[in-house]
Amino acid sequence: MSFNIHWVLHKIALTIRSFASNQWSQFYKRINSQDKVIFIDFNPLFIYD
Repeated sequence: MSFNIHWVLHKIALTIRSFASNQWSQFYKRINSQDKVIFIDFNPLFIYD
């Protein structure tokens, strides 16, 4: 089985991005739960498919 470094890096990037997105979502929900109106458009990691 050949080792494809690009595929591995891609999977790592997706994992990091999904983790960061989940962390940001929890942070955003916590802010909203405090009844503060804050509009934030933020991409934690600029990694695209």
